[in-house]
Amino acid sequence: MLSSTLVKVGFLSAALFLTACGQDFASVSESRLASKTLEVSEAVKEAEASMLKVEVAMAEVDLQSIDSIISEVDDRADGANIFNLKSRLGDIKDILEGQLTPIIGNIGGAGTDLEGLREEIILHISTLDPSVAVDASTIERLESLLEKINDLQTSLANSAAGLMGQLDFIDDMLDKVVDKVVGAIGIFNPLGLLIKPVLNAIKDVIADKIKQPLADLITKGFGAVGNIGELI
Repeated sequence: MLSSTLVKVGFLSAALFLTACGQDFASVSESRLASKTLEVSEAVKEAEASMLKVEVAMAEVDLQSIDSIISEVDDRADGANIFNLKSRLGDIKDILEGQLTPIIGNIGGAGTDLEGLREEIILHISTLDPSVAVDASTIERLESLLEKINDLQTSLANSAAGLMGQLDFIDDMLDKVVDKVVGAIGIFNPLGLLIKPVLNAIKDVIADKIKQPLADLITKGFGAVGNIGELI
């Protein structure tokens, strides 16, 4: 009789322990998601602010006046204007590489964390018994969290798509700078060699360090988006 009672108490204690664990997991997961939501919001704001700096710097490269400022009366003026243009492009590269790239890395890390949390929740739900009232309540809490994670991933993907569109604009502007410089000084002018490396470096940063991570976020948020190469 005593042995039977001890077994029942043991089962009851185990059940209570598992229930507490389930509720603790839900509480911890809710806290983690709240923290991650704030982190994502701040990172997206920082990315948008950095992108605005890039656009302002790009606007200072006046395409309409490149013809006139480069095609001056002598080579000395040409060289001075090319160096000025190179300096402005260098400023753009510094913002992209020194400010926007780390922020995009943080956003990508947040996206990975969200995916990890989602997988943990799904795994934990699989260990619960919906026929048990307390487990059913925990499952409901966790499924609600999954919906919030999906919403946040979609929002993150939307933000990534918006940044991608802005970067496409910057890419187009850089191509126009190349066309203008070549048109003004000629394709074989040595001065052009001062500009092309900077332009190529900027485009590489955009493609590899910014657009690719953004494309990965879009894929996670919306599923397959086709050929990623088309996005970058």
